[in-house]
Amino acid sequence: MDLTYLICRAHGFETKLLTAEHIRELMAVNSLKELVERLSQTGYGPKLRDAKNIWDLERIFAEELMDKFHRLLGISPEGVLRDFLKTYFRRYEVQNLIWLIRMKWRKASEEEVKSILLPTERIGDVKFEPLIKLESLEELFELLENQGYQGIAAFGEDISLIECALRKIHYQRLMERLSRIILADRRDIRSLLIPEIDLSNLKLCIITLLHNYDEDTVRKLLIKNPGGISLRELLASVKMGDIRKFIESFPNYRAFLETVLSGEEWRTDVEQLRAVRKALYLKRVERYISFLYVMKYIIDVETEYRNLRSIALSIYHNLPVEAREELVILP
Repeated sequence: MDLTYLICRAHGFETKLLTAEHIRELMAVNSLKELVERLSQTGYGPKLRDAKNIWDLERIFAEELMDKFHRLLGISPEGVLRDFLKTYFRRYEVQNLIWLIRMKWRKASEEEVKSILLPTERIGDVKFEPLIKLESLEELFELLENQGYQGIAAFGEDISLIECALRKIHYQRLMERLSRIILADRRDIRSLLIPEIDLSNLKLCIITLLHNYDEDTVRKLLIKNPGGISLRELLASVKMGDIRKFIESFPNYRAFLETVLSGEEWRTDVEQLRAVRKALYLKRVERYISFLYVMKYIIDVETEYRNLRSIALSIYHNLPVEAREELVILP
């Protein structure tokens, strides 16, 4: 299989995603039963036959997300671009590790942990079943050290700093893989990674201001981001010591920073995705056969997953339609 085939298939896969009209219709439904009925008329239909509750829906949406990514990897040509894709998809593995560490810290049961994790084994390297069975964070960190996640134990049980350390490891790997890609595609992909890394760094800065971390700790966890916000500017803004002034210093990311400050994690993820999509749609692609179209498909798949999960949870919690609209990103 070659790159042209992968890109053309990504164009084809894109046409099968739910349209903005579909999403608007789903936002307006009144019950989970009605949501399932509407989705049964789409590609989600076969998997929804046995859906009985919100947890079944969450599992089905997550499985479909991973299935789409696994399918994409399966048709990717061997070489640097496939290696980049595999590394990019490890973001979901990192998300799982963050959730796992949080749940272990809270002494959650194995069943509680299993219920929240994404089924990443098909696209990632970490096998979560043995990690779930571990009794302590110390054992977990020791195992992760041997799986490429070195240094996180240095932050003790400070979950916020551990999360930042995991994300730094991920983006360092990703930028290293990116450096192997041909220049034309490398420039396009970097334009998407710049806002992602900016947002990760900005989140660290907000956490620093909330918890009064020392400058050396922040320096260790900030991620170099050529083309993004400089580390010097970030550190200077943190030194002001005022969260509101910090947020005002980065008006393009204000919505994201406000949600970080509020502690609304799901809304924070939505705002991050909005920022990345904005960068994507501002990017002018001059070639039809561009790897950027594969990245666009990946981002659109995640958008659909987050939209469906947001709608299902909003219905389950009986949120009004106006509240649902704030959590949805229209394609």
